[in-house]
Amino acid sequence: VDGAKVSVRRRFGDREALVVVAATFVVAAMLLMALYRAQGFTRLLGLGHFVWFPLVAWLLVQVRAAEPGSTFSLWMWAVIALDSLSLLIDSVDVLRYLRGERAPTVS
Repeated sequence: VDGAKVSVRRRFGDREALVVVAATFVVAAMLLMALYRAQGFTRLLGLGHFVWFPLVAWLLVQVRAAEPGSTFSLWMWAVIALDSLSLLIDSVDVLRYLRGERAPTVS
């Protein structure tokens, strides 16, 4: 684990975005576990990723300060793109749940 930390630091330096993204993913994982425990594998699990809305907004501001074309800015754009796609899918799932599709999607 320490080797991975050194490798990340060597490539990205001490970047606040790394810590913020990692912490947000941990919070999302905890929310997903709690939602799964309470509701099972339903479309409501999409709520667990909603903490990514503020993360994506924050990253959109931060990426402007990064050196264009750098590994770090490319990484931030990848996180923004993947999280945004996930949020789109999750938002549709949560709306479907709220409209009555409450059966478990996996049993």
